[in-house]
Amino acid sequence: LGGTITKDGLDAASYYGPVRSTDTCTVGPNDPTCVQNPGKPTGEGNYLGVAPRKAIPAENKLITLDRTTGGLINARSTKGAMVGGNLMVGHESDFGKYFFWRVAAEYTQKISGGITKADIAGYNIVDMTWGFSSIVIPATVGIKLNVTEDAAIYMGAGLNYFNGGWSLNGSHT
Repeated sequence: LGGTITKDGLDAASYYGPVRSTDTCTVGPNDPTCVQNPGKPTGEGNYLGVAPRKAIPAENKLITLDRTTGGLINARSTKGAMVGGNLMVGHESDFGKYFFWRVAAEYTQKISGGITKADIAGYNIVDMTWGFSSIVIPATVGIKLNVTEDAAIYMGAGLNYFNGGWSLNGSHT
């Protein structure tokens, strides 16, 4: 999601239009989707369609607009990339000479970042706050191969319970 926030953005389910393509075509019965371009000679047209709206505007584009519009567009906060912290507790026990089992619980939460704000001449156009949190409970059983008295190689398989996800609040006009 970090790349979506900072460089790609995300298309919305709604569209705006019509949008005229740059591809030229010949207006006539052989191409019913070709529409006359009023700025071109008779018979020369373009295709009309719709363009996707951005549900999530890319921060790199907001920064570029901020730097190139002389202050008209202001990227007030481009801190969408997040820093998180986690807390983990667990228990491990050996059974037999070569086997082990392990269970743990891990909680992850956003600590900082996750804010995107921009305006056009003081009119707010983007105000988004991102969040993330999760709980993971892994349980593992495996083989333990002792290399030395103080070191071992562990190989195991297990199952995880996971609950969590992303949150997004705000507006983009």
